[in-house]
Amino acid sequence: MSRPGLEYFATNENVNAIMAGLEPSTSDTILTVTSGGDQALAMLENAGRVIVCDKNPHQIAYVRERVEALSRGDYETFLSIAPYHSRGCSTFRLSDAILEDRTRLRRRYFCEEGRLEQIRSKLDRLEFASGDDIFALGATIESVTKIYASNAKVSGWTLRHRKQSRRLVLEALASIASNLPISGRIYTCWSMLGKYGLPDELVLDEEKTRAAKDLEPGSWAPRVLRKVA
Repeated sequence: MSRPGLEYFATNENVNAIMAGLEPSTSDTILTVTSGGDQALAMLENAGRVIVCDKNPHQIAYVRERVEALSRGDYETFLSIAPYHSRGCSTFRLSDAILEDRTRLRRRYFCEEGRLEQIRSKLDRLEFASGDDIFALGATIESVTKIYASNAKVSGWTLRHRKQSRRLVLEALASIASNLPISGRIYTCWSMLGKYGLPDELVLDEEKTRAAKDLEPGSWAPRVLRKVA
């Protein structure tokens, strides 16, 4: 069965890498892209509050379905994405071998003893913000302490217009960093950051980036940014 409009049915990334880079704690309010919901729900285990945002209403609706399954204790439905296999979505633009490996890692993470029960007990701390992209929302919520942006697209960014794209990326980063506290973190997978540099408010947290990369040796290029000013 297909799900028109969906881009992600589950995470393509290693959840352990994201957790190592962001280190969610009970004092954190984390703003995150929706994806398939795995990242947000993994963060919810330890975070005080998680806000999920997406401009795509289909992604929000899909994650709400997964949350509903989790809330009623239907863990197998939560873990299973088999009914929705669709080679047209981003989750399945992977080789079969990589997809199998990511599925195995994902199940292993969530099936650790007591983990799903702990996440289920905190579902009231999960919020949805439909209709907003992470850059617009990040600039307006003052309580956010950490942001998981992954490879969220910056509006107007193209490979063709590099100078304009560099400006747009730096402005987007400065915008979502504006309400972060000092030492707040942003987890991204933008490989172009090495070429574009960073706004003055942010530095590369080399220790946390290395911790994430050690767990994410594939095509993803995690970078953890820290606010310093």
